[in-house]
Amino acid sequence: MLYTEFVNKAVDLTIEEAPNGLFYLEPMWRSILYIEGIDITDVSEKIEWSEVEDILKLEVEKRNTVNSKLPKVVDWLHELVTVQIEPAMLQEETEYMKQIIEFQKRNGLTEEPKE
Repeated sequence: MLYTEFVNKAVDLTIEEAPNGLFYLEPMWRSILYIEGIDITDVSEKIEWSEVEDILKLEVEKRNTVNSKLPKVVDWLHELVTVQIEPAMLQEETEYMKQIIEFQKRNGLTEEPKE
């Protein structure tokens, strides 16, 4: 069996997708491969179990990165803050300052500008 064929079969048999959309490596991945008749000694190139484990873990990491919704959520939050929240806060601050100035004028706490 070719190296890539072995790795592809190992990936297909041992990496699962959780209900939340994240991927994980089955904890019993070696047993799964053994039960399925996938043996490291059948690979034409020299390969170690530690290398197979590294490849599987990197594949999980890659899938979780590629399928991550985090960048979309961050973009949505940024747009929400800049388009809706910041303008609303600025409007509130402006209204508050107007009220303070009007209060000060009514109570003679400020001097009127002299012309």
